[in-house]
Amino acid sequence: MAKYIALFSLLLSLSLSSCDNGNNNQVITKPEPMVIDEIVNCTAVNKKGEKLEMSFNNTKNIAQVEWQGEKIELAQQPTASGIRYANEHYELMGKGELVNLIKDGKVIFESVKAHIYGEKKLLVAAETKNCSAGVLQKECLQVKYDANEKNWELFYEPIEGFKHENGYEYELLVLDERVDNPAADGSSIRYKLIKELSRRKK
Repeated sequence: MAKYIALFSLLLSLSLSSCDNGNNNQVITKPEPMVIDEIVNCTAVNKKGEKLEMSFNNTKNIAQVEWQGEKIELAQQPTASGIRYANEHYELMGKGELVNLIKDGKVIFESVKAHIYGEKKLLVAAETKNCSAGVLQKECLQVKYDANEKNWELFYEPIEGFKHENGYEYELLVLDERVDNPAADGSSIRYKLIKELSRRKK
């Protein structure tokens, strides 16, 4: 009986040793978490109506610019204010809604206005104002993108899901999206209400 016990112990020991040797050859790794890049798309237009398409990857700190069929990748550079991206030949600089594309020290694109699509806060005045949209007269919202701005500007487009009531000032979180192939009299930007952040009686 003792022989059988000893033999069983020996076999069990060899079996465990074999399993350990096999595990030593295996590398167990945890799956890496998936990183989703934060990308902001922007379109700038110059006086000739030419477009500069820009895509900013805020995760990797790079920008890709498409100009006259050429795609250019630029790395973010330190700057006191605004934006600055560059590579060996090109430099993209901007502040507010104005951007310049520079090649070998020469400005090749200067925008009149750039639009960054995505979520943004919008302050809406308590009163609307009569405005002209082509031959059509209508009531327009008055908005600010920054509370520190002194003057309100006319906002010609509707905001889907938002109903303005005179006498109340609003702070909204809105999403603006590009409209591909808009109608001849339509806008190339669509605005949607995400959330009404505040509503104050004025």
